[in-house]
Amino acid sequence: MKKPFNLRLVPVYILIVAFFSLAGAGTTVAIIAGGADVTVLAWFIPVLALLCIGFAVASTTFFMLMKKRYDNAFDQILSAFSHEQTEALKSLNGGEPTPEQLSRWVCEQAERTKKAGEDVLIKKAVNELSSEIFWSLSEDASELNFGTYWGNTYGYNDLEKTNDIRNIISDNTKPEFERAVKNLKEGGYKTFSISGDLMLTPQKEVKVLIKGCIIESDGKKTIVGFVQDIQEETELYNKLESERIKEQFLLSSDGDVLYEVDVPENRLISLNPEASYELFGLSDMNDFDGERRPYWELIHPDYREGFVDRFFDYNHMMIMPEHRMIYEYKIKNRSGDYIWVQHQAQVTLSRNGSVINVIGRISNINEQKSREYKNQYQADYDSLTGSLSCSALREQFNKTLSKGLQRAIVLFNVNRFRYINNEYGFETGDAVLKHITITLWENQKGKCIVGRADSDTFVVAMLNVNEKDHPLTQIQKIFPKFAEPVVVEGKLINITLSASGSDSSSDKGFDALYNEAERALKVCKKMNSTYKNTYLIYNQDIEEQYEQLKQDTDSI
Repeated sequence: MKKPFNLRLVPVYILIVAFFSLAGAGTTVAIIAGGADVTVLAWFIPVLALLCIGFAVASTTFFMLMKKRYDNAFDQILSAFSHEQTEALKSLNGGEPTPEQLSRWVCEQAERTKKAGEDVLIKKAVNELSSEIFWSLSEDASELNFGTYWGNTYGYNDLEKTNDIRNIISDNTKPEFERAVKNLKEGGYKTFSISGDLMLTPQKEVKVLIKGCIIESDGKKTIVGFVQDIQEETELYNKLESERIKEQFLLSSDGDVLYEVDVPENRLISLNPEASYELFGLSDMNDFDGERRPYWELIHPDYREGFVDRFFDYNHMMIMPEHRMIYEYKIKNRSGDYIWVQHQAQVTLSRNGSVINVIGRISNINEQKSREYKNQYQADYDSLTGSLSCSALREQFNKTLSKGLQRAIVLFNVNRFRYINNEYGFETGDAVLKHITITLWENQKGKCIVGRADSDTFVVAMLNVNEKDHPLTQIQKIFPKFAEPVVVEGKLINITLSASGSDSSSDKGFDALYNEAERALKVCKKMNSTYKNTYLIYNQDIEEQYEQLKQDTDSI
């Protein structure tokens, strides 16, 4: 740009010359009018001219020095601003700004430059303090951009050791992240957002939110996104959730024993000591054994080991639904009697996969358990003889299928049971059935379960048939007990049985084997016209006889 020349100096020069010219002319006229000597004019006019010239030279020198200083200042100003900024000077006074215009322009540019500098510093501070990690993945490169936030907050430098986001994602988060990236590449989704963990040294899990999208340029696809630290928000949520769980436990306590465990400190805190005293006669946490095992000495020995294994590996609870365990066992109450209790324990606070806090509840369920047992007993056992019902026997029998053992079914039917009832009365008939049940239980051959199929038929389910213990040996051991009349209710009664046995099998269920024994029994009773102790073991010939018997029965 052309350096400006101060145009205001030109009028000054003209005024100086005009002033001295007028002054000289006036003085000369005055001298001549006064009749002065010509010799005086001869020296006065040159002296006056010299004074005018000297004053003009001094003025010019002064203004030139001012101009030089102005030009130097102008050069400095131009060097302080960019070319784009100084282009604005061209619009001022035709490219020759006055000092006032230049000063005003400098102030404006300085203010703008100051604001721009502040903006840069602010942006830099925001980037440095940001909790976001910007990442990108392409076919041939990966990149990470982050500020000092992570080092300032966690003291980690893991991010400086890699440029690939996949290297710092936890093992649990990687599968979900890879699926999300794959979906983006295949066009299934445009963006994704997942929560997960970053694994940073020393083995610290930081809860983060990972977002990403895909961009395509020149036929090249790149996945870009950011990672945001949500550890603090997660911990706050966990704390609030912990308080909510505690409130639920406390609101529905109903006299239950409540306690809290500080796992890192290995410390238990009683939340309602009065309930503990009411149930167990204990009211202080000193009553614990010091190893997070509530009322250990009061627990029935049969339940102690299982109780410890299930309840006090707290970190194992993290894989349980809602991080809660429920266990039922027996414990001594204040009276010294063993009662049934239900023990619940739930993780209320965890951090980085480790349990921090657990809340527990011990409830007295003795009456409830008694009702359950009573209802279950009535459903599973015959109320008269105490033997298993057919449905309960089926359930227990089929549970042994996976063991691969040979098994069989033996049926015993009381001959002429209706006659016994009519002849001796129903009470005696009931006594006969009880006597038969006891005899079967006391004379089992091998491993068996005794049940009652109907009013006068009993089932012996053999769970391990072998060369020594099989359906025939079972029958042969029972029959001698009824070879002679037996005394029942003080009465001598002749009891005879018809018996049958199924085939032996390792893969047939209860129903299949029962059907075989039932068919053999029906054929046996048809053949036992004299009502003696007799039996048949199932085979294919019996199947033919049963079909014939069935046809004969249908034709009648």
